[in-house]
Amino acid sequence: GLGYVTIMAAVIMAALSGSAVADAAALTSLLLPMMVALGMIVREDPTAPSNFRAAENLVGWMQRHARIGLAGLCI
Repeated sequence: GLGYVTIMAAVIMAALSGSAVADAAALTSLLLPMMVALGMIVREDPTAPSNFRAAENLVGWMQRHARIGLAGLCI
């Protein structure tokens, strides 16, 4: 799925550009909207904010934007 596309795009971009920051910016601008639109599946339970400056946690953001997500899965 989209995860494999992201990994392959990162490998190709790393081989071409040589700049990790440019690769991350390009891939994020293209693939992050698709990932958010499709929903998320994460292994850990994302109830704590990811940064001390965060205004809300991931669960709150996803609820506010009506996104679907699964968390706490044992794979």
